[in-house]
Amino acid sequence: MYDGPVRRLFWGRWTSAAPLCVGVTLAVASCGRLGFDGVGPEGETEPGGTQVVVNAPVSSFSTSSRTFVDVPSGALTISPAAGETWLVLLSARLGSTSLGQESVEARFLVDGVEQGLSGVGNEAVNAGGAWMHFTALRGAGAPVTIQVQLRDVDGAATIDSLRMLAARLPRDADPYLASVDVAVATAASWTGLARINLQPATPGDYLVLAEATGRESPCTTGGVGVRVQTDRGELWPALTTAFPNRVTSYQGVSRTTRVGFSLARRVSLSGPASFELQARSGDAVGCDVTNVRMIAFRTDGFADVASTEELAEVSVADADGAVISSLTVPGGSDARYLVVQSFTMSSAAPGLGERRATFRANGAEVAAYTHAMDNENYRAPYGVFYLLEAPAATVLESTCASGTPGVTVMAKESVIHALRL
Repeated sequence: MYDGPVRRLFWGRWTSAAPLCVGVTLAVASCGRLGFDGVGPEGETEPGGTQVVVNAPVSSFSTSSRTFVDVPSGALTISPAAGETWLVLLSARLGSTSLGQESVEARFLVDGVEQGLSGVGNEAVNAGGAWMHFTALRGAGAPVTIQVQLRDVDGAATIDSLRMLAARLPRDADPYLASVDVAVATAASWTGLARINLQPATPGDYLVLAEATGRESPCTTGGVGVRVQTDRGELWPALTTAFPNRVTSYQGVSRTTRVGFSLARRVSLSGPASFELQARSGDAVGCDVTNVRMIAFRTDGFADVASTEELAEVSVADADGAVISSLTVPGGSDARYLVVQSFTMSSAAPGLGERRATFRANGAEVAAYTHAMDNENYRAPYGVFYLLEAPAATVLESTCASGTPGVTVMAKESVIHALRL
């Protein structure tokens, strides 16, 4: 079970003020819109337009510390003005020398308080898995510091390709947030953990981000499943014969590893809509689910938006791989895009199999993972949050491949969203 403190998410800085939306039980946590008509809590008017702050350390960092230590250069400080809403996006690759039940974990703090934590399944030494988290901050007129930390319970942990982005949302972004710190997944049925209820004043498009961290123990089979259900009966990800996502499911190892799962969808709305993040466990009650968060915001206020969503499952059996999503952004003078990319992969191997995932911009590698995992329908997400400088038209591609002869990998829920700043 989760052995850390229960923490509550507040807008802006961490204070003792009442939270906008909090849930720490199996009850659904819901919340309303942030920033009504562009006016902050003290009546300040939000500035229009977007602003972005980036910290992208290039070198990797390793530690054998059993407690969390700061990642050098893994800090980002922003100064949101009162009434502003900022989106914070973090992504990296994790590895460990340990094959123990618990190994590498990374987390991020906002002004010293944990807001996201997860590790990766590690069934081969330094088999690199993806790490992705996000949050949103409500400006209070004071600096805010985001810090990434790393530890390894049993070996030496490595983090590389760390990207930290913070973008001020446009005034009319109409953002919503729901969060739950600690919940328990029940066996045999899906339980609602967090919900956002959107009330758009006019028709428009929203980007919905969702994430959760799950741990399989005390289950022995089945893992922890995560999905989003809409009030229209839609399920994200699309249904399969197994759980839509099993965030922690291994063959006799790493049952206690906390693994994160994230997804993104863009939706067109003409009226109220709700989105609920749900979880369930396999053959036992008591699997904990932590760091549950959902965010939705309008995309109309960005200079341009391009998206592709290839949701169907595809199979790839060769090392050369296949492009499973492609998106071309027009680019232009001083064009910059905030890119949200991800897809999930599973393996059909009777034993360990290496899954390879890449994300490319005009053929140049932005992120890559060679991750060895077992065959229990474990669906691991692979993705990146990325600031793209695009002076000309740019082709963005997600690819997957099998790194083990005779092993077929399956990819689905492949999305690329590019928001021009």
